[in-house]
Amino acid sequence: MRRHSFRERPIDIHKKMKILTSSEDVIFEDDADRSEGPSTGGETAMATKKRIELPVPEIDVVEGYEARLGATFKPPSNYIRRRNLSVAEEAARVEYDLRIEDMEWLRKHPRFGDTADPRERLDADSLELMIDLMEKDAGTLQRMITQKQAEQMLSVRMPQLRKDILFKVLPDVYTYWCQARQKLRKPLLRRFWPVTSVQDTNPHNVFRPREKERYKLRRHRRNDMESYRKLRALMFDLVKVRELTENVRQREQLKRHLLEIAEDQFDQCIYDLVDSSGKPRKPRTIMDRKIVIRVPESHSKADQQAAQAAREAENARRRPSQQQRRRARTTTSSAPLARPR
Repeated sequence: MRRHSFRERPIDIHKKMKILTSSEDVIFEDDADRSEGPSTGGETAMATKKRIELPVPEIDVVEGYEARLGATFKPPSNYIRRRNLSVAEEAARVEYDLRIEDMEWLRKHPRFGDTADPRERLDADSLELMIDLMEKDAGTLQRMITQKQAEQMLSVRMPQLRKDILFKVLPDVYTYWCQARQKLRKPLLRRFWPVTSVQDTNPHNVFRPREKERYKLRRHRRNDMESYRKLRALMFDLVKVRELTENVRQREQLKRHLLEIAEDQFDQCIYDLVDSSGKPRKPRTIMDRKIVIRVPESHSKADQQAAQAAREAENARRRPSQQQRRRARTTTSSAPLARPR
């Protein structure tokens, strides 16, 4: 049997995602297998088996949801920024939300449920806070706490609950909390769950750690003499570029001053031809302006010596050697002189 092929296609960001509500909505994009004709019964059974393995979420329609919660939210013109909670707000925030099983257990409990005495009844907010505090304490310690430790902690963290009611409801709440953790096989709060392994193939276990990419094409830097010489030569070239740039800047500054002086002289000539008051003209250009010429920073003695040696080597390479000059002189002196006619 041929496997269904999944060809890579560019993702269309403007196309709406289709929501799958049943296994019949799964469509395999293998046109070749379809065009071959009807398949055998075994292939159909295996294909049906693969389709059934797709996890389908259960949807419950809540009556009157749109009437109670209308679409009244309007996005503001500015960005919605999240404010980090303070330490006190983070400690007072309740992270655990009661599930349907928790509310059913609380409602049907004979001692502090709906049918119990109103003076000893436990509300849903108190149960939610008790489970949240025990979860946080156990998650911080990374181990289960005993009933005595939970009693001491809740008596301090929940002063609004009377101690007589706390001592009555705590054994049942503690037992129910332990059974819920044992049934789930992990803490009830999401932030205390262990990190999902990379090799885990279960699609329901998410938030896997990202694998670190290995850059195989990255070259390792070599700390040898050749690299040192190249970096030294690069440093000298950059120093020369900086000095040339500074000289160009000073040249342009001097040109600007000369233009200002020429403009001032022209204005003075116009003033001498037109003005008849005899009063001296106040020049616009400040004549005592100081021109700052920056001298390049001096390097260390070793750098100066290295630069001098590099310059001398370059000059020696360009300058003809003594033997070449002697050969040229000998050639010139041995040539016959032309006699005048």
